[in-house]
Amino acid sequence: MHLDIHEVMTKAAGTTRDLPDVETIYRRGRRIVWRRRATAAAAALALVVGGVQLGQSDLLSDALRRRDVPPAAPDARLLSIGPMDAGRYEVARMSPRIALDLGPGWSVSYLTNDGFTMSPSGAAGALGVLRVRNVFKPGEKGQTAPAPENLAGWIVDHPDLRIRSTRSTNLGGLPGTQIDATVAASSTTQPCSEPCLAIFERAAATAPVRGDITGFGGVMSLDPGYRVRLIVIGLSEGHLVAYVQAPPASWEGTAARAGEVLTTLRIDG
Repeated sequence: MHLDIHEVMTKAAGTTRDLPDVETIYRRGRRIVWRRRATAAAAALALVVGGVQLGQSDLLSDALRRRDVPPAAPDARLLSIGPMDAGRYEVARMSPRIALDLGPGWSVSYLTNDGFTMSPSGAAGALGVLRVRNVFKPGEKGQTAPAPENLAGWIVDHPDLRIRSTRSTNLGGLPGTQIDATVAASSTTQPCSEPCLAIFERAAATAPVRGDITGFGGVMSLDPGYRVRLIVIGLSEGHLVAYVQAPPASWEGTAARAGEVLTTLRIDG
């Protein structure tokens, strides 16, 4: 720190009425120097501490801002329509974000940023995940309604599902309800071109990689006579449903392969 010696000695000497006592002047001058050094040190410390506090506040605010935009899996590729190589995948721009591991032999047939459906090679059946917004009303062909708050209860009470079991489960780190059932041979809700149980409405659009939703009107359906597993996860807004379906003869193999994928599922947001 720069000190003006002349200024210090002048202040230390006092007024002209003071006696020119050199020792007194020296002691006064030394006190002035130490006071200035202490003041400067305190200011520097306050600046450092303030800088650290500011940095921590900025980091916290940034973390809070990022809570609704969780980072993608760093090694994930984007899921796309068609056969997939084994690896880690993410659904582009889906909310919540979903990442999962696929072994060999999976092919994607439906994909938007609201969900996907894929099938294993060499086995009948399908695995999918869907952000459910609307459901098809039982007994009213093609009529939809907003998904009820208790979606799991609505599924259990569906007249076209023969419930085999229900249990609490965990998917992607979130609690949910697993429902195993068999689809009735005939359905009261059939907006499909062939016999089906239309259960959830989904986006009508699919795209090669980045499937933006362009409108609803699509049907997420279950096949009559098939065994199904529906895992319902409650979100802050709405529900996420993972589903597996297969004919009874293929159920064990398809359910096992789907389970291997679902155990790797990560849900963020």
